[in-house]
Amino acid sequence: MFSDCKVTAGEEVVHQHRLVCGVVKVKECKKKRTRAEKRIRTWKLTEDVGREFKDKVNMQHTTHKEQTANEKWIDLKGVLLSTAEEVCGTSKGGKKIDKETWWWSEEVQTSIKKKKEAFKNWQREGTDQLKEVYKEKKKEAKRADAKAKEEGYKEWYENLDAREREKTIYRIAKQRAEAKRDIKEIKVIQDQTWRSAD
Repeated sequence: MFSDCKVTAGEEVVHQHRLVCGVVKVKECKKKRTRAEKRIRTWKLTEDVGREFKDKVNMQHTTHKEQTANEKWIDLKGVLLSTAEEVCGTSKGGKKIDKETWWWSEEVQTSIKKKKEAFKNWQREGTDQLKEVYKEKKKEAKRADAKAKEEGYKEWYENLDAREREKTIYRIAKQRAEAKRDIKEIKVIQDQTWRSAD
């Protein structure tokens, strides 16, 4: 929003122009938190669950000869999704948090568990003594995490040969740059003329 605009007569930039001064107020854009959508737990489709899924789909899915290809696809899609949801279940879809934990060891997990317990105790009681205990546990957890992370990366880099190491480092850098972008992906379906189909 512009306010308090005025022309300064004495300051000539070019002969036919005058300097315009004003106050501009710009609202700070808040970054929207991305929420994870509910997902069907397809990773649970092991052999046993897969057989159950297949049997239920075969029982529910029936095709009619007078249906068009589109109608058949819509029916099949509905059956597959509902059966997968029934057999595998769905994830909760809470806040989307991208955390790497592959380097966590037993020591890190126990220190984080202790930190969480200390936090709960402090929130329940609210004393300064418990707050200090929580702060100490938090420091310990950070130290254990940093140490385990360093050891994990060290071991990981040692296992790569020179050429593979270079490729992997560039790939990781690219993945991290992508993860920091505000818009993760744009889904556009295009027709034959490469225009977006609505």
